[in-house]
Amino acid sequence: MDSGHPVANGNQPPSKTSAPLHDSLRILIIGAGARGNAYAQALTEFTNACVYAVVEPIQQKRETFGRKYIWGDGEPIAGQSFDDWPEFLHYELSRREKKKRNEESVAPGVDGVFVCTLDGMHAKAILGLKVLNLHMMTSVGSLKYFRRSRKPQSAGDATNCLSCPAERECIYSAKKIYEDKFRCSGNAGWPIHIVDPEIEDLVDTQGISCAVDRLHERLAEDYSDTTPQKEVARRPWFGRCVYESDNDVCDDQVVTITWDDDPLPIGHDFPMSERLRGRGAKTAIFHMIAQTEKQCERRGRVYGSKGEIEYDSKMIRVYDFATSKAQVHYPYQPGGGHGGGDAGLTRQFINAIEAVEKGAISVEEAQIHHIGCTLDDIIRSHAMVFAAEEARRRKTVIDWASWWQANVASTKHTSP
Repeated sequence: MDSGHPVANGNQPPSKTSAPLHDSLRILIIGAGARGNAYAQALTEFTNACVYAVVEPIQQKRETFGRKYIWGDGEPIAGQSFDDWPEFLHYELSRREKKKRNEESVAPGVDGVFVCTLDGMHAKAILGLKVLNLHMMTSVGSLKYFRRSRKPQSAGDATNCLSCPAERECIYSAKKIYEDKFRCSGNAGWPIHIVDPEIEDLVDTQGISCAVDRLHERLAEDYSDTTPQKEVARRPWFGRCVYESDNDVCDDQVVTITWDDDPLPIGHDFPMSERLRGRGAKTAIFHMIAQTEKQCERRGRVYGSKGEIEYDSKMIRVYDFATSKAQVHYPYQPGGGHGGGDAGLTRQFINAIEAVEKGAISVEEAQIHHIGCTLDDIIRSHAMVFAAEEARRRKTVIDWASWWQANVASTKHTSP
């Protein structure tokens, strides 16, 4: 039996987007945090588009982002820097009115938007900017272990790693994860710059020692029972004890999804095999776990009727039941977040915008051809997450069709 051999390595990077329009597509990034920086870097490295404007409420983060991707050592011009998306909306509507009146020196607008805010803030931004008719992209068990009852007894009442007597023995020590690794490597990228976006600049301007001191200060920040809840929820606390955190995200979650046969409702003269193509009964199991070697990586296995597919963030193995042979594929790895997924998604999104702007295909066709899913698919996938969460909280099984009708279709007018 063949254990598998490598084929079609695909180690050549895909080309950038097709030849740019009269000038590069201009993209607005909403949110200059880790997600915004990841997509801005992907836009810069893997597409012909340019990051043209940024929306970010924190001045320091906004300016650092702007210097890195937009205005360099200069200053932002009108239309490139905003505190929040309503400010951008007001500016853009005004800019379009000026253009209608054929006023001189009207700055160019943006062609697309990357919404890189916290997930809970996506909907407001998307709905608020809908009037502009821009191309937009948005990027969701139980809490078993990271609870106070699991806290090492030797940690006592400590709530911050830097003042904890058990810090040296704790594998989740923020000092080990951030400060010690940074001191050894000097790498101020992820995850260090998540703690403080200024760290990278400090390394360049004042040296590693000053940057380590700043990181130490940030990790020492903590809250108490008297801290207003609004202040606690407003920002992350990277030095906070994982067993004393207010984070309620599952650290171990299993979602089981089952489908019954769902044949297409076409004439009975069509054979059932055709009506069931891709719509036969199946089961999917999704398992998310905090304690794993493969942080931020995906692994999976698909069992089919003619073979099986195994994959991780580096390879795809396809086994054929008929031949008892396997082929192993090693796709191109562009680097960056999510196994190169950030770069790939960014590149395809820009390809889709270019195709629409050139008038080659419709928005709906571009979604299918370049991105591989439609807006309706995205809505369904997000809805599935909420349904899974409801099932988890209620400790019950959710019927998807009924849940969709009650929670989505009544306002969206679509079928499950």
